Amino acid sequence: MPVVFTGAMAGWPATTRWSFEWLRTAYGDVRVPVRSGRVAEAEHYRHAPMRMAEYVAAVCAPDGATRGLYLGYIDLTQMIP
Repeated sequence: MPVVFTGAMAGWPATTRWSFEWLRTAYGDVRVPVRSGRVAEAEHYRHAPMRMAEYVAAVCAPDGATRGLYLGYIDLTQMIP
């Protein structure tokens, strides 16, 4: 049976602070592990470190050519307080 928790993240600063622009400005030089690929199986992903500013620019690119980039298997709260 599905359960819905309401208000559970109401006090979490990331819900109001984190935006692509904020991440780029505040943590643009932080290197994050980025994976790329479209297949669900992990062995089909390519992993490469990238600066947060580069990742944000790629994800926000208007041409959509960079779809398929993911920050995966990391705890951003440890890298970006």
